[in-house]
Amino acid sequence: MKDKKDIYKIGIAIIIGFSLFQAGVFVGFHKARFMNRFGDNYMKNVPGGHGAIGKVISVASSTIVVSEKNVEKIVVINAETKIARHRNSATSTDIKAGDFIVVIGEPDETGQVVAKFIRLMPPVPYDKKN
Repeated sequence: MKDKKDIYKIGIAIIIGFSLFQAGVFVGFHKARFMNRFGDNYMKNVPGGHGAIGKVISVASSTIVVSEKNVEKIVVINAETKIARHRNSATSTDIKAGDFIVVIGEPDETGQVVAKFIRLMPPVPYDKKN
């Protein structure tokens, strides 16, 4: 009688183990499918494909000069530009020379980047020569 109970226990353990394995495969499959779809539609998900990442050199009323790998880019700010510091909203007056920013936007006919979104990043502990 004890042998039958042991066989049942082993059988139930195998069924539970297989069920957990299948649940993991199911979750992994759906995560992979999501990431594949996100990659296929990346340009639709990211507003604009142009921008700048670097240190602010100077700030004027509607333009910012950003140094990105020894290249200076002029970023134009307009009424539609969204600005954020960490997770909080900010304004163009919060941007100062020496800040590190990430800009997403589109180029205009003069080669300047018209900013759609600007994120002010936390200060870096060291300053690379960029």
